Amino acid sequence: MLLPIKAHVDNPEVSQLIYLHFNFRSQKGKFMKTLNPQSVLKNPVHPNGKSNGQPHSVPELTLSPHDMPTHQRQIPTFEQTLSTPAGQVIRAMDAAGDDIPYQEPEFKIALSSVGLNRHHIPLQIIDPFGSETVCHLNCTVETRTFVPAEKRGIHTSRIGRLIAERTPTVYSTMQEYAADLAQAITRAEYGVSSEVRVSGTLSYLEVVKGWKTEKNKTSLEHLQLNAAARYTPHECMESAGITVNHITACPCVQQTYKHALLQAKGDVTAALETVAPLLTHSQRCTTRVEVRNLSKPLPILAMLNTLDQVLYRVQNTLPREYELLLVYRAHNSPQFIEDATRQILAHLYRLLHEDFADSSIYLHSTSMESIHDFDIAAEVELTMDQLRTMVAM
Repeated sequence: MLLPIKAHVDNPEVSQLIYLHFNFRSQKGKFMKTLNPQSVLKNPVHPNGKSNGQPHSVPELTLSPHDMPTHQRQIPTFEQTLSTPAGQVIRAMDAAGDDIPYQEPEFKIALSSVGLNRHHIPLQIIDPFGSETVCHLNCTVETRTFVPAEKRGIHTSRIGRLIAERTPTVYSTMQEYAADLAQAITRAEYGVSSEVRVSGTLSYLEVVKGWKTEKNKTSLEHLQLNAAARYTPHECMESAGITVNHITACPCVQQTYKHALLQAKGDVTAALETVAPLLTHSQRCTTRVEVRNLSKPLPILAMLNTLDQVLYRVQNTLPREYELLLVYRAHNSPQFIEDATRQILAHLYRLLHEDFADSSIYLHSTSMESIHDFDIAAEVELTMDQLRTMVAM
């Protein structure tokens, strides 16, 4: 489907007001929206920077609705500074075999993973909560690619260009973005394999319903999305997941307190049941869940709803009644981080095993201990086949 979008072009060689077309295309049920600024130029810019044999400056575009600020730094040109055209220099280097990454290294050792770590990368995806609106994420993108034994290094500017050119694109998911970028890097580098890992924070609003209408509030919440893809010409292995913050209540203090009361005051079991849960200390935890070897997009909303069945997620706007509710629920179902880890695995298995039978679930949790000066970490990865046996036990 083609959607006309107005764009202003500040260049006398190009019409002042034209229409861009966003191209909606579907691949394997995926939704992607792309923009090709070249299509708006009367005289397209060629790779050598010339049009019709004459130097050509790239027009400044103001795009809508998913645009970004643009700025062109005002510095002397290559030729003004070095008294020779850039194209002449680059062609001479290529003819002499002096493109450094293509040179042979001193030691011919293949490197399986070389790349860039980029921060503050803008990414546009469709709302994973189902509103079909476009969400803007600020992401960290880690790229890795294979360097053959006979090549000296990677072309960093190519990877930088590929990342930049994807900023106007609206992807269906972060998972799709990672796969698309991994494929592009593989093709732009040495054609063997590339891996991309992406993480970004999705900010959203949550209604906090008050005990009367005028007490209704809004909470600004954050959910970290994660995705990765490893691309070769033969296959693309994808993974995706979420990271949440939650609290646990330690069962040790509750049990010890219960036995202390029993020893000091006799049989107080019935009385304790009327005032449960007993006091204990809480931990704030961070848990990252990743489903690996995906055959289709991961259902983020369903995963989050499943986690809410076993975890007590923190919330940023907490009126008194909601503060009590969160703490009470956590204390009424005390958990070690080990308990939470096992419960997450079991519930996610029940959610995902039919649609993702060949996948595995990776989980990493960190518990920031409130009464110790150390953290506790738990980590596990299990296939659906392994979980099938364990959950049934």
